[in-house]
Amino acid sequence: MIVATLIIAIVALLIAIINSIKLYQFSSTLKSREKRQKHESDLNSSNTAINQYVTVQKLEEKLKETKEKVLNTIDERLKKELEEKHEQKKSESSKPSTEKGFFGLVKSNGNDQYIFTEFKKDDTNAKFKAERLGNTAEFELLSIYSLKSVDGLLNAVETEGVSLDKAFQFETKEAGKAILTSDDNWEIKKKNRIILK
Repeated sequence: MIVATLIIAIVALLIAIINSIKLYQFSSTLKSREKRQKHESDLNSSNTAINQYVTVQKLEEKLKETKEKVLNTIDERLKKELEEKHEQKKSESSKPSTEKGFFGLVKSNGNDQYIFTEFKKDDTNAKFKAERLGNTAEFELLSIYSLKSVDGLLNAVETEGVSLDKAFQFETKEAGKAILTSDDNWEIKKKNRIILK
C-alpha cells in the first residue's frame, strides 16, 4: 500500500511536472505570440511612420517645386516690368524735348506767305508765346491789345466771336503752327484760332 501510494504520488508528481511543462510551453507560446504581435505592431507603426515621412518628403518636394515656379514667375514678371520701364524711359529720353519761347512781328515773305523772323527765348517785343519741337512750333497770341494795335498780326490769327474793336478779351480755340524754313524763318502753316469776347 505504501508502494501503491508512492506510485500514485510519483504519477501525480509526473502529471504535475508534465502539466507544469505544458503550462510553461503554453505561457512561452503566448509570450512569443504577444512579442510577435508587438513586433508586427511596431513594424506596422514603423511602416506607417516611414510612409508618413515619405509623404511629408514628397509634399516638401512639391512645395519646393511650387515655390520655385512661383518665384520664377514673379522674377520673370518683375524682369519684364523693369525691361518695359527701361524701354519706356529710353523712348521718352529719345524724344526731342520741347523748347518754350516767343515770336514777334509777322512779316510777308513776298509769296503770299507770312513768317516770323526769329524764335526768341525772351519776351521782349513778343506778340506770341511758342513751343518749339525740332523744326515745328505751335504759337498762341499773348495779348488782345497787341492784336488791336500792331499791324500784320491778323495774318497769323483767325478770329471768331465779336468784332475786334468790341473785344476786350479772347480765348484760344486752337494753336497756330509754323515750320522752320531753310532761310531760318518760321513760315506760318496754320493760323492761331481765337474767340473774341
